[in-house]
Amino acid sequence: MEEKPGSEAVVREIKRGSRKKYSREDEIRIVLEGFPGEASINELCRREGMQTSVYYASSEEFLEVGGNVAKVTRREG
Repeated sequence: MEEKPGSEAVVREIKRGSRKKYSREDEIRIVLEGFPGEASINELCRREGMQTSVYYASSEEFLEVGGNVAKVTRREG
């Protein structure tokens, strides 16, 4: 006899399936929109349908990669 999943497992599965996926290009575009500081990060994330935690993780990754590119460029220049 097969056991039915609990309500928590069902809710977790629904959330996982309905989570919005962002392409790298979309993440970069959204992070760059947040840099000038014209609109608040919360407002930007609300408009884009992105959680603020995803925004901050993407921006941190973006800045880390950008810093590495700048170091390489300086050495070559």
